[in-house]
Amino acid sequence: KIPSRGGRDRRDRKYRIKMEDTVAIKIVRNVKRYYDSALIEAQILKDVNNQGGRGKSLCAVLLTEFDLHGHHCLVFECLGRSLYDFMKTHGFKPFPLFCVRDFARQLLDVLDFIHSMGLIHTDLKPENILLKSNKERPYRLPDGSDQQVPASTAIKLVDFGGATYDRDRKKTSIINTRQYRAPEVILGLGWS
Repeated sequence: KIPSRGGRDRRDRKYRIKMEDTVAIKIVRNVKRYYDSALIEAQILKDVNNQGGRGKSLCAVLLTEFDLHGHHCLVFECLGRSLYDFMKTHGFKPFPLFCVRDFARQLLDVLDFIHSMGLIHTDLKPENILLKSNKERPYRLPDGSDQQVPASTAIKLVDFGGATYDRDRKKTSIINTRQYRAPEVILGLGWS
């Protein structure tokens, strides 16, 4: 159950989240560095969600946050699987070109949006790109075979836990997942 905020009754219709709505909750362990990181992620998401402009709708929506026995909980809209999990479920078959084009267009839009705020995600990877829905449909390939594709190619960028503003003077040299680390980070050349 999501605790009420500011003394509001859970039955209050003005409360942003109805108790029967499905949400996703990210529970961050009660470890100081993780907890502090969750607070930073929540503030960044509030900034992103309050900003206007093209690409805003392509970022995860933080609905609320709360503490539970010392663990920090971030409550998000419920989304579908990550692009990685979709591919894994289907034997890592590549997405058809129309999917790749749609994903790329949306990614360029969301990156343009967050970069316009001076924000750097730092952990862009298929695991942090979620489909808006888990629905699938068959797709006929040029060779005549069928494969499952997302019914909708709409995506959202998630996990702003490592995000940083370009204006921040101190930037860690250990960013993003090792398998996706950029050359300038590996070589210690500085980054922005």
